[in-house]
Amino acid sequence: MGIEIEKAIKKDLEKIAEIFKKEFSDIPYKEKWTEKQALERIKCYYKNSFIFCAKIKNKILGFVIFETYDWYDGKRACINEIVVSKESQGKGIGKALIKYSEDYLKNEGVKDISLTASTKAKSFLLYKKIGYKEDNYVSLSKILK
Repeated sequence: MGIEIEKAIKKDLEKIAEIFKKEFSDIPYKEKWTEKQALERIKCYYKNSFIFCAKIKNKILGFVIFETYDWYDGKRACINEIVVSKESQGKGIGKALIKYSEDYLKNEGVKDISLTASTKAKSFLLYKKIGYKEDNYVSLSKILK
């Protein structure tokens, strides 16, 4: 299929934000991002994290965003976002992005990768299939009024 994974550059950010907004607006997330908000969020990630794009014939079809940090037992990473456009899902792009991230992070000396996923998302099954396991931590949230 010819999936190429490349580090994002500034000119990629608008397309990444477009995919981000579109996919997080859909089920199961139903988040109400504006184009401006999505672009600002992606720009923030660009300054502080690693962003890699999956491309076919130079067209961005998905991306992964992760960060690394030091912990008491060594270097760790957190995948903040992994998003593939709906029309490109089920074609191995998400799997390729994860594999690329794992290889990249392993070369950087990272020992552990974590990510958060909705159990209702299709990607949840992919993560489990490729070896990610639910751990002892649970995501908690509270809406402030």
